[in-house]
Amino acid sequence: MNGYIQDNQSILQVSGKDARDFLHRLLSCNIFKLQAGQVVPGTLLRANGKLVAYFQVYALDNSFALVTPTNCSETLHSSLDRLVFTEDISFEQDANTLVLVILSPEAATLFSLKPGQQEQQSFGGVQVRVGALTTERLQLWVPSNARDAVETALQEAGLQPLTDVDYATFRIQRGLPDWSSELDDSVVPTGLRLDQAFDHHKGCYTGQEVISNMTYVTHPPHQLFGLRVEGTAIPGSKARKGDTTVGTLTTTAPGLALLRARWERVQPGDQVVVNSNEQLLEAEVVALPMLHEHH
Repeated sequence: MNGYIQDNQSILQVSGKDARDFLHRLLSCNIFKLQAGQVVPGTLLRANGKLVAYFQVYALDNSFALVTPTNCSETLHSSLDRLVFTEDISFEQDANTLVLVILSPEAATLFSLKPGQQEQQSFGGVQVRVGALTTERLQLWVPSNARDAVETALQEAGLQPLTDVDYATFRIQRGLPDWSSELDDSVVPTGLRLDQAFDHHKGCYTGQEVISNMTYVTHPPHQLFGLRVEGTAIPGSKARKGDTTVGTLTTTAPGLALLRARWERVQPGDQVVVNSNEQLLEAEVVALPMLHEHH
């Protein structure tokens, strides 16, 4: 895959002299170790371990930015704001920037970045911020009024606009969860391929006891698998193994799907039947990722 697509993301700027300490106490990632020019995944949880939001944390020169799915950005903002007492901290939604995702084997090379690095660059005559999430997946912050110039430069570099189906296929093959599909505020995110968002050695954060217990003592309620489907299913379809419903298809593409399954109900190699809008489709459970990302 070699292209780009606008991702449905919002940017929440967090600043103030207490911002680092405040975020470190609340988020699942290690903010104390995060230096300017770095980006890491993180989450905000409730005390019961359920998700409030999932995001990428960018350390800027004197502040931080949380790039989070737009449909949970207001909840993230209000949840953090309610937790401010006497701290010197402020929040601002960036309404003038959109986020493009670049998907390409040469994505990081194009911008001379290694995974986990981010910086401001000039691209197509426009000042953009680029964050390398992996070697083949980048976030590009683009001023809304400069989108055309940036898209022209991307296409001149050999990257073409991708469709929603292209993006879904990319996510399924690499086992990448997304908000409102695999993730929402009803789930505890262990077992759903967000391991890099959790620093198990940083100490306490909201929901930490639940996450640690499920990681080291018990087990998560769900697991994420891939499916190879004989046909195209619709999201929300149920998968059955024999007479037992084992899980729900959360993201689908032609011949592929992600399955959020109940713990140990299935394993790779199992055959299941998917009920997709009253159509029964045969499918095989496969381990994730189907294709490996290089971090």
